[in-house]
Amino acid sequence: MDYETIEKERYEYMWRSLKGTFSSDPENYRGRYARKEILDFITFLKSQNIGGTVLDVGCGNGRNSVAFAKNNFKVYGIDLSTSAINLAKKNAKEEGVNINCTVGSVFDLSYDDNSFEVLVDSGCLHHLRKSEWKSYLRNILRVLKKDGYYFLLCFSKNSGYVPKFCPKSKNRNWTLRGMHYNHFFTIKEVKDFFGKDFDIIKNWEFGRKTDVKRFKVFYMRKQ
Repeated sequence: MDYETIEKERYEYMWRSLKGTFSSDPENYRGRYARKEILDFITFLKSQNIGGTVLDVGCGNGRNSVAFAKNNFKVYGIDLSTSAINLAKKNAKEEGVNINCTVGSVFDLSYDDNSFEVLVDSGCLHHLRKSEWKSYLRNILRVLKKDGYYFLLCFSKNSGYVPKFCPKSKNRNWTLRGMHYNHFFTIKEVKDFFGKDFDIIKNWEFGRKTDVKRFKVFYMRKQ
């Protein structure tokens, strides 16, 4: 069984187990509303007079997609899990917005070339194995317009140790829990991988008071 199929089954089980509900933790990716970093990115786009069409890869329950739709973007979301997509549709309906959600893979995006002004990844890339990164990059480059904006939120190598999740050794920047992969990025790693195709406009790191995990955020523009 290939890794993507294993991940699809894993996330299907996880989203189905929520039984159509949302996490009560607003910072959890299973929460109902977009986290502050997404709202700040929307504010940035509006300050640059950027509108149009957004693709939310690994959209989960649609919380980020809904936030963009509320700000008058035309939004498409894609996720491996049918239960996640059903929850995203429910979320959009209850919030009174329209989003176009599809079950599918970032490695097989069924959109025309140069379809999107904005592409959002809030937690997809850091679960892809390095052998899959080139395919991921090729696909997002194909559907994102020239000068289009790309938002990336990913795990940071500066995270503290969490058993079976974050690496114990600072010489290592990945973990494997069962078959589930986590990658913890440095700024250099992101610049080296994306630098030929994107200009990095802004980046920073943040964490929570109650959690030793840390995250990096990047705003990029396609060259």
